[in-house]
Amino acid sequence: MILPFNWDRRIHIWTLLQSSEQPDARLQSYLSTCLGLPPETLSLHRDEHGKPYLLPPYAWLRFSLSHSKGRAMLVAARDVTPGVDIENLSRKLRVRALAERFFTPAESLALQQCSPATRKASFLQLWCHKEAVLKAHGVGIAFGLQRIDFLWQPTTWIPATFNPAIGSAADWQVHDLALGLDWVGCIAWRGPPRIMILHQGL
Repeated sequence: MILPFNWDRRIHIWTLLQSSEQPDARLQSYLSTCLGLPPETLSLHRDEHGKPYLLPPYAWLRFSLSHSKGRAMLVAARDVTPGVDIENLSRKLRVRALAERFFTPAESLALQQCSPATRKASFLQLWCHKEAVLKAHGVGIAFGLQRIDFLWQPTTWIPATFNPAIGSAADWQVHDLALGLDWVGCIAWRGPPRIMILHQGL
């Protein structure tokens, strides 16, 4: 089979318009394009946590999908499981209350020290970092957002201390996605660095 994309040590990232199709049908269509196959030849399955996957011979294709406010991001890779999350900055949020509920005390304090003009964006950026990691881990936010800790740097969050069940923070690649002024997003995977390739549409 000749694949339409080169998967060797690469993470492919697509920015998409959110479709009116049913979620599974939409994802099946995306993945069939990734593999150069008719959609009806693929069958999506879900594990006990609801995470979708493909059976052999296509199980090597690992993927994650996120959507917000009419926009979607799909990431896919060979033999490494990525996670992605995007958020729109127009959301109305009670940042302090949510941070105290879902984040670590150190993260909540760092957010309070951000300027009021940047605090919501920093909050959503941290949320994306955590959710991308937990999606890649496979359990999702049910694992507990407070069980992975990030450290605030001047413009982003970096992995600090992760619960041993998810591996050392040093084992993880966590990258911001440049999505424009109204958006924040993050992609994460456990393993060595890979080449990230951004596509418009699929």
